[in-house]
Amino acid sequence: MTTYFKHLNYTLGDEDAQAEMDMLQPHAQHVLAIADCGSRIVPLLAKAPARVTCVDISPEQLAVARLRLALLRTVDATVYSDFLGYTGNMAPSERQALFRRLPLEARDAAVLEQMMERIQWGCLVYEGKFERMLIMLSKVTRAVLGSACDRLFEHDSVAAQAAYFRDEFPHFRWKAVLGLLGNSNALNSLLYKGDFPEKNIPKSYFRIYADIFDRLITGMPARESFFLQLIFLGRIRYREGLPIECRADVYEQAQRHIRDCDVRFVEGDVLQSFGATGGGIDFLSLSDVPSFLPDDLAARCLQLAHSHMRRGGLAVIRGHVRLVKPDLTGYVDVSDRYKGIVDRETTGLWHIHSYQVAPDRVDRA
Repeated sequence: MTTYFKHLNYTLGDEDAQAEMDMLQPHAQHVLAIADCGSRIVPLLAKAPARVTCVDISPEQLAVARLRLALLRTVDATVYSDFLGYTGNMAPSERQALFRRLPLEARDAAVLEQMMERIQWGCLVYEGKFERMLIMLSKVTRAVLGSACDRLFEHDSVAAQAAYFRDEFPHFRWKAVLGLLGNSNALNSLLYKGDFPEKNIPKSYFRIYADIFDRLITGMPARESFFLQLIFLGRIRYREGLPIECRADVYEQAQRHIRDCDVRFVEGDVLQSFGATGGGIDFLSLSDVPSFLPDDLAARCLQLAHSHMRRGGLAVIRGHVRLVKPDLTGYVDVSDRYKGIVDRETTGLWHIHSYQVAPDRVDRA
């Protein structure tokens, strides 16, 4: 497994987790998902699965995911968002006092306390490598574009926003920003440290990112995308863009259902962990992990999971600039079924593909 995933890369995340939440059927027997920072786990819990297995190769990522679930078990949605730093103005001393009351195991508490001390008990959601990279890029974006960054979020309709982007936005200067956002060497240096997946989409990086932003800015309210807010504003300023984990109804459902859910954590390479999860998986969320793997291993990712999945189980794989081509023996590509869900994804960064275990397979777990 690439060394990229062995560090604390995400404290907010780079995915709109509503896509997987909407794909997951209520009352699934066993969900297996990349833990990441936990922001993609909370929405899955809202669908009342009987069991959730959270897998990650990074102890720090698992600790942050466990922190989210400890908060979910303990506090309401408002305090949850305030503690993580999405909203409100929770004082560092208040955050520290609440942390002391959370049901955390000693190992996780030690990792998290060190993390929180490092940021002086500030806003955790902006402290992952990915989030810090976006904040750094936002400083460049704001220096180049000036007030245009703020004006992008001032419109009351998508039509008005699109018209502003088309007619008044400083496109010449915007191209300079896109040149940085679309520079794989810069991304490798700032975040991926040599592990940035090699592009296999037949477009230039510049065109990939130009198309992403054109689609987001002309197709949805900018305020509803935390990704656009981070890029142009440097933080989430508008509540409309808060991730789905912060939505009160989703949070309350997750809080209710976690009481009856068997939540387990596995530290390790997800492709080597299927057998340790108890099998019977009917929803597998691999995020973009396969896109970081060599072609031969990426191609086998679904085959490694196959014997541990239920008949009709669904596997979901994301890809950014590199799309994997998994061996679909025993699966059916059902991506078209979820196109409407994928089209609503608010970061615009992802190609999301869904594969269903063929109905004629025989369950082994």
